[in-house]
Amino acid sequence: MRRLITLAAFAGALVVPPPASAAIHYLTQWGQNGSGDGQFRNPQGIAVGPDGFVYVADAGNQRIEKFTRDGVFVLKWGGTFGTNPGQFRNPRGIDVNAVGGVYVADRDNARIQRFDTSGNFLSQFGSSGSTPGQFFVPGDLATTSDRLYVADTGNHRIQRFSLLPPNYDPSTYTQWGGMGSANGTFSSPNDVAIDAAGNLYVTDAGNHRVQKFDPDGNFLISFGSNGSGPGQFVNAAGIEVDPGGNVWVVDNSNAVQEFTSDGTFVRGLGPVGALAPESSRIHGTWPLTRTGTFT
Repeated sequence: MRRLITLAAFAGALVVPPPASAAIHYLTQWGQNGSGDGQFRNPQGIAVGPDGFVYVADAGNQRIEKFTRDGVFVLKWGGTFGTNPGQFRNPRGIDVNAVGGVYVADRDNARIQRFDTSGNFLSQFGSSGSTPGQFFVPGDLATTSDRLYVADTGNHRIQRFSLLPPNYDPSTYTQWGGMGSANGTFSSPNDVAIDAAGNLYVTDAGNHRVQKFDPDGNFLISFGSNGSGPGQFVNAAGIEVDPGGNVWVVDNSNAVQEFTSDGTFVRGLGPVGALAPESSRIHGTWPLTRTGTFT
């Protein structure tokens, strides 16, 4: 799933540049603080669907907004703070797959809501708690055509659900993690990304690292440590894997870093080192209420 890199508040998520050999060039930006069409208040998640449209979880306005790839506003849904279907209480993570529609982590309602790409409500699942299928402050999520992974931040675990036709609602589940710093445990995991082989990368924020797992949750590697140098993180926040298999991580120091699939540092944007002069200036002046793209 391709997404956009964004400096949405507390960083999250998102599409990525092409392979490491390619230069990164600023393209465009859109949005400003507000509640009108195409405006944002504390945007928290972003995804690009197979249809090429951009979907943004506009948390402060309790809604989802949809744009063309060039930032032209298309439609919105939600906009009401509440617990009914189609309402939100701080939507956080969002992803779009080819068969199941738009999945949204409705954070303070401790549930996942599913919509079609026109914003029509389809289904929901989850409630507040710590048993399988429940959530405590769900963070971001990632989907394939038949699986959904959720960073269950407050429960310090990852939950994986099978999505079966025709409804593509969860049927079976797997979970792993628990509070800790050992391999396979977490301290407030808040974002997930899937590579072409189905491996899962998790930003383990409280442990200032990224952990990688196979599709069934078996631990593979971890990389990162607390700090502001290359390969280090200040509460690793957002993550995505580009089509070349490179891993991009945003942390709460507003640094964007690129790694190989085995965790080797490649380059950084922001405090860990600008990729190009224009990138450094963009980093320093880009408002948190704007969303934009890099090649």
